Amino acid sequence: METLPIDSRVLQICRNPIFVIGSPRSGTTISAVALSQHPDFWVSDETFFMHALFGVDGRVEREIDRLTSRPGGSWLRREKVSREEFLSYLGVGLNALITSRSEGKRWIDHTPIHALMAEVLTSMFPGAFFIHILRDGRRVVHSMVHLFDKLPEEKRENMRARGQLPNWSTNFRNACATWRKMTGSALDFCQKYPERGLTVRLEELERDPVEGFGGVLEFLQAEPSDSPSNYFESHRINSSFSKTVTVGDLVPDRVSEPWETWTAEQKEIFAEVAGNALASYGFVRTEEELFQSYA
Repeated sequence: METLPIDSRVLQICRNPIFVIGSPRSGTTISAVALSQHPDFWVSDETFFMHALFGVDGRVEREIDRLTSRPGGSWLRREKVSREEFLSYLGVGLNALITSRSEGKRWIDHTPIHALMAEVLTSMFPGAFFIHILRDGRRVVHSMVHLFDKLPEEKRENMRARGQLPNWSTNFRNACATWRKMTGSALDFCQKYPERGLTVRLEELERDPVEGFGGVLEFLQAEPSDSPSNYFESHRINSSFSKTVTVGDLVPDRVSEPWETWTAEQKEIFAEVAGNALASYGFVRTEEELFQSYA
């Protein structure tokens, strides 16, 4: 931790926070919670406010563009404050806020939608590391559209009326497009910044948690620890796992190959929207193989 004096207070910031990113329903939460079992790490709930404020369509980004291009001038323009500098100073404040709750430990954020704004976060948190959890899109999409199945119909309707249901939870095509978009964005980021971002396949974590989390900890420049892999092995939530539990609001899938239960129309939609991505990420060798698996 780094100490910053501000007025009569002393604020602390975490120099190297961790962002676990990926598509919703990809295992970001269980992976982050498992990592937080490391004695040096800390995790809490998702920080939705960062995307609302700083995402591509967020208010802060719009204001930066407006004020730096304002014909009549502005403080940012006169003082030659770049977008990156402005974001870095705002990031210090948010870092101090989160650090004030992290019990002196290195904090982990696991908001999936940060996959769409990872580059912004690198400006706000210059020392941050990013772990991208990549999961087979077919399992992800199945989990998306069945996320709220256990809720009473009345509660689902209330959430729908309040706009609290993600569009991917009620529309199969949107779920496919969301997985493709967010996974592609996270992969592009990790390829562009290999020293900052690491892609980890959830299925490989399942096959060998010890090796998988060992590699993650090494990438994060953290001391070795068996605690993350031990926790992951005993708190598995996904369909191919032998033991399933509920973590927070996550509901485990019930079938190991969920796409086998899809309708012909759903299979066709997935192949059309996300089949190429699934093949390019190596989950199937070719799009033709995907269609054959649906035959």
